[in-house]
Amino acid sequence: MEGEAALRDGARVLQPPFMEIRQAMATSAARPAAAEVLYEFLTHALKAGRVGDILERHGVNKSAAILPD
Repeated sequence: MEGEAALRDGARVLQPPFMEIRQAMATSAARPAAAEVLYEFLTHALKAGRVGDILERHGVNKSAAILPD
């Protein structure tokens, strides 16, 4: 976020952060095969840079896409 702020005149990152946007995709726990497909899709999308590409289309640097541990 600091990098994004540096690219915009007058922008700064507040500490501590006051807002977090959490987004999720889910499926029923009763559908373990669907959950596995969804997990694999999301993991691939993140690693392949697809999430970063979507961010850049909306004016955010792709480095803001954070891979989960």
